[in-house]
Amino acid sequence: MKWILFILAFVLVFVSLGLLALQNPGVVEISWLGYEVQLTAMFALLILLFFFFSIILLGYGISWLLGIPLKWLSFFRRSKNERAELGLLELLSSYEAEIFSDALQHQKKAAHLFSNNPFFLWVSGNTFERAEKHFEAEKCYMALTKNPSSTFLGLKGQIRAAMHRGDVKSAYDLLKRAEKVVPTSPWVLKHLLALTREKKDFEEAEVLILRLEDLGYFTPDQSKKQMGFVQYQQSLQPKISLSQKEVFLRQAHYLDPSLAEATAILAPLLQKQGHITYALTALETTWNLNPTQTLGDLYLKIVSPKDEMRAFQEAQTLVKDNPKHPESLFFLARIALQAKLWGEARAFLTELLKQNPTADVYQLLSHLELEEKHNGKAALKWLEEGLQAPRHV
Repeated sequence: MKWILFILAFVLVFVSLGLLALQNPGVVEISWLGYEVQLTAMFALLILLFFFFSIILLGYGISWLLGIPLKWLSFFRRSKNERAELGLLELLSSYEAEIFSDALQHQKKAAHLFSNNPFFLWVSGNTFERAEKHFEAEKCYMALTKNPSSTFLGLKGQIRAAMHRGDVKSAYDLLKRAEKVVPTSPWVLKHLLALTREKKDFEEAEVLILRLEDLGYFTPDQSKKQMGFVQYQQSLQPKISLSQKEVFLRQAHYLDPSLAEATAILAPLLQKQGHITYALTALETTWNLNPTQTLGDLYLKIVSPKDEMRAFQEAQTLVKDNPKHPESLFFLARIALQAKLWGEARAFLTELLKQNPTADVYQLLSHLELEEKHNGKAALKWLEEGLQAPRHV
């Protein structure tokens, strides 16, 4: 629409000038070097317009000629960038495909183009790390720390390298630096927690657990279990008194009743102090959450049944709230076998065979065949089958 209006306006002006020229043609006289030239005003105007048009056209032509080298330079630069981007993409593709020999070749080709590129340095560091070239990997990570925007990436790579070397002190120091850069990173805080436990810095471990809970990285239940494990670790320290040990174990059991290791130490301590009911209750609570054969044997030891039959009844009491668990079935089968309750033992072992039987299950079946039926051939067959089974319940 705009172009139509423009053309109409141009035609209107041109026609108006034409009519004006016909009514008042006018004359332009030019005198130069003794020569005189007379032109109509309209013709002189056309010559002037042609002159300006020629100057503009000449300017565009010169600009185009001068722009040819710049266009070639831009073309080569764009081509170089495209090749560089392709090399970087090939490096990343090889790394993600875990073809590290190819990734190392692509890294070498692209190194002169991206020597200071943070993304290239990060992918190169990971590639060297996976290819077991730890010195080269650490050089890349150290280069990343020189750029404020990629400092954390460099520190993370160095932390992994330090942990690979088993250098706990360096890893801890680097994690503290990383914490200042990204104070709310769950990766940093969880690794700090692991190292503070290893260093037996229990106060800092508790602070980190509460911080992770406040940030939403631990649920309240997870936080309690983490705290319980710290209390359990404190109970294992050699220089604490027996009373302190008991306090730590009680707190560990309260915070995480499923922590079988803590309960296995706490129950005998309670028994020695005459807290038999408390000891048995603690064992029953842990059994319901995380049953182990050690807890079962400890339970029977504290109960001290008069005979094997009574032991089997006490074992049933222990597992009553978790009877279908493989550990419960295996424990009952063991105690039934000791009590010579062949039918019950076979029933429990048959149920275990329907699940994921272990070598221990096949060993009990072999023992059952020998004890009940004196069938050595059947016993040997069960043992042979057990060779292909996993080792533990």
